[in-house]
Amino acid sequence: YGRGFGLIPEDSILYQPNCIYGLIFYGTMAIL
Repeated sequence: YGRGFGLIPEDSILYQPNCIYGLIFYGTMAIL
């Protein structure tokens, strides 16, 4: 989950939002 989609490197400023989007993505997949 920490890596989000794994498309954005950890040192990127967008890494934190990517984590959030990753959690939403995996959460949605779990529901479906």
